[in-house]
Amino acid sequence: MAVLAIPRAIVRFIAELLAEAIPTVIALGLFAIVSFAAAWGWGKSPPATVVFVAGFAAFVAFGAHELWFRRQGRRRRRIAALAAGTCVFVVVWVAYLVPYIPA
Repeated sequence: MAVLAIPRAIVRFIAELLAEAIPTVIALGLFAIVSFAAAWGWGKSPPATVVFVAGFAAFVAFGAHELWFRRQGRRRRRIAALAAGTCVFVVVWVAYLVPYIPA
């Protein structure tokens, strides 16, 4: 029985490794894409890049406001739900990237 447990342990280890590696690669790849897009936008038109980043930050802030200060019984509109979902995505993404920031 101990001989059969070894392949199961190896398969479990590989599954856990993939479960950690795939989201990490996706998060870091998305960060690289956003960084390159920001650098490209800054090179083409700095004012447009600043306006876009400010608008996105305002949209995420609106989503955070909708998540934390929404009155009970009030239904979210589509844009508020989208903003709240974007806020949650950004918070989770940043929380996932923080351990990979070099000290």
